Amino acid sequence: MKKRIFSLLMFPLLMWGRSQFWDENFHPLEQKFWQNRANSNLIEGILITAWLTNQESVSFYASQWQNTIADLARNQYASDAEKAEKLLLTLHERFLKRYRETANTVSGIFQTGEFNCASASLLYAISAHTLGIPVRLNLYTRHARPEVFVGGQWIEVEATSPLGYNFRQKPQVQQDFVRVTSFANEKVPLVVLTNTTQWYAMWYANEVYFQVQRRSFSNAFQLALRALELDKQIPLVQTNAIGAYQEYASFLVGRRLTNEALAVLEEGITQFPENRVLSNNYRVTIYQMTLDTLKAGQLAEGRRLLEQYLSVLLGDENMVGAAYQELLYRLIQTNAYQEAWETLQNVKSRFLERSWYTKVSAYGMTSLVKKLVSEWKLYPLYEDLVLKWYEDLRIPERESYLLEYYNNLGMAYKDAGFLQKTEEIWKKGLSYLPRASILQKNLASLYIMKASDTTSLKEKLSFYKQALAYDPENWEIDRAILITYRNLAEEYSNREDWKSVLQITEEALLAYPNDKQLQYYRDYAKRKLGK
Repeated sequence: MKKRIFSLLMFPLLMWGRSQFWDENFHPLEQKFWQNRANSNLIEGILITAWLTNQESVSFYASQWQNTIADLARNQYASDAEKAEKLLLTLHERFLKRYRETANTVSGIFQTGEFNCASASLLYAISAHTLGIPVRLNLYTRHARPEVFVGGQWIEVEATSPLGYNFRQKPQVQQDFVRVTSFANEKVPLVVLTNTTQWYAMWYANEVYFQVQRRSFSNAFQLALRALELDKQIPLVQTNAIGAYQEYASFLVGRRLTNEALAVLEEGITQFPENRVLSNNYRVTIYQMTLDTLKAGQLAEGRRLLEQYLSVLLGDENMVGAAYQELLYRLIQTNAYQEAWETLQNVKSRFLERSWYTKVSAYGMTSLVKKLVSEWKLYPLYEDLVLKWYEDLRIPERESYLLEYYNNLGMAYKDAGFLQKTEEIWKKGLSYLPRASILQKNLASLYIMKASDTTSLKEKLSFYKQALAYDPENWEIDRAILITYRNLAEEYSNREDWKSVLQITEEALLAYPNDKQLQYYRDYAKRKLGK
């Protein structure tokens, strides 16, 4: 009783027609009861709604109860009050053996003797009703208690105690109740159930919970539909029906019956428009269906779903953004670059001011860059699209996306041995990102590599100078230039090309005026030239 019956949500009165998902044949015994419930034996009806689905068991337990009621009916009572009190004592003598908080069903009472406030109260209520005593069921926050109308007044009965008749006048029974159940002794009920139709509705709804716990989601859903048709205004019915719609839809999604799940949720939302749980579940289901469709490569269908349910998805803007990100990614992966760009512009025209738009644009740029880098041989094809996308970004870190494009593209060419193309790409990147230190250092490293690969000292010098221009703080490059100058001076000296010695040393001394070795070669060349 504790977990579900009094976890109540209140909703306005709803218009209700029979559900499109109603299954007339979901269980033969229940179907027979449903069709003849107005004339059915009350105890059998309660047992069947509690999902006791074996006819022999139903008949056996019903006969036990009927014999008890017959015994009570044969007795003579001074008043209905005496009859009501005797009924409670007899039920405890014959059926209600042990209190257990989770013993929620009347069928369980007959099978094990275990009961809680809900099952004991219902058994008492149907028994009193059969004996002709006016009775109703009171539902509290975490408790249930019947009341009987005797002596011109309503008398509360604590059905969990054999001494619970008129328990408001029995302090010891009240104390025992709190001790045994740990429930507060509330005085004002939340809901009062006054007739057998409401009792059936409550018990159908009560069984919904147990069917869900057994993961029998289809059964739970059908039971919830029956509870709704009997009395949709009972909070327990509404609460458990909402849960049944949600659980059954999730079950269908798990079986990849997404369209069927959406239909179930749509009906649930129609019946309970203020319930956020159903609305959120509906949104999540649409979102997941859209993503699954896109990931399966059905881009046209995924786009259609996204646009069709856009108003629903906008209830959670993170979902909209993620769905558009997935669409852009899938378009780019299939080389539909221009379509991806047009899609982004369409989204921009409608949602530029939404917080998620910048994430979509940035994600699309990342996807485009990674794809084009992986297809590096296509360069410079689609470079103009990358630049347009870059210009479209409106985030502080947008330069990092363009840097990733030029840097990684150049690396791909470098790894393949196309150093000239690498140089061209990195220089192109620097033309747009002149402060990009990564490109500068990479170009410096590229020229150092070229210098290492050549045997010509003049070419080495030229490459080292270009490297230093891109990485002016690198002392190792500066040192390599000085050494190359010295080596050139030595090489010209060995060839007795004193004019070249003088020319190269004077050039070098402009940068390294205090270098003794360069000074020596210069002075020696001058003497040889007679200067």
